[in-house]
Amino acid sequence: IGEDESRIFLENLLTSETTKNAVKDLLITAVSDPTVIATAFPDLSLQGRSASTDRVLSSPEASTMLLGMLETNRLPLSELPAALIEGLRVHPEKAVSGKAAEVLPPVVSRASMIDQYQPSLEMPGDKAVGKQLFSKICQSCHLSHEGEGIDLGPSLTSFATAGRSSPLERILDPN
Repeated sequence: IGEDESRIFLENLLTSETTKNAVKDLLITAVSDPTVIATAFPDLSLQGRSASTDRVLSSPEASTMLLGMLETNRLPLSELPAALIEGLRVHPEKAVSGKAAEVLPPVVSRASMIDQYQPSLEMPGDKAVGKQLFSKICQSCHLSHEGEGIDLGPSLTSFATAGRSSPLERILDPN
């Protein structure tokens, strides 16, 4: 089997719908064409997407392909690594960075985000809704007062004594 045949075989395997995602993650190191990687991007795991970020950004064509996938909702923005989003925004190819400015949402400062949500502090709380949100979003890192979740992130007991604005600031600007 020749070099061209091998390349075509690997590229077809990477872009095939029947190839398992874990195999695709391994194949991205063997495929040299960034546009082929961009084609397979929606089917890669988060680890595979992160590993292929630099290769995709190295090609204006591959970068433009990803922006097109975002624009047509074939690929949700939430599934792109932060480094790739930032790389698209500051891409040296003006056509790519210009398209990114059109497709990607604007960068919002943390302070303005906190200001925007300040009025929510005056709203009455709903314990049942709060518990659902905690179960869905927070318990993968935090332990609840009832002992549910994982004791990985900061203790939530510090919120009880820190005042009403503290949870808002810590959630929207955790670092």
